[in-house]
Amino acid sequence: MNNEIQKFKVSCSGWSVDVDSNSFESAASSGLIMAFKKFGSSLLLSTTIMVLKDKNSTKTNYDNCEFFQTQDILNGIGLGFLSEGLNIIQDAKLERELSIAS
Repeated sequence: MNNEIQKFKVSCSGWSVDVDSNSFESAASSGLIMAFKKFGSSLLLSTTIMVLKDKNSTKTNYDNCEFFQTQDILNGIGLGFLSEGLNIIQDAKLERELSIAS
């Protein structure tokens, strides 16, 4: 495992924060904590958090990007109770996709 600190951009639902971290997942956790502190009760969340390794570029390079389920990151930082609504959204989407396939 590479422990070198790198720059990441963490984004979700129209917000983004810059984070220094040693991994994509750690950046997702740190970024979500920073977003809670920065945006407070106006923070919006979707089911997915995007973490982009910052290469000082204005374009998004998906080769340097990883995606995480917001509910997993919330659970990881001890805020799993907030992910209950996200579970409902994800379950509903899955049910809709399954009903179309039938």
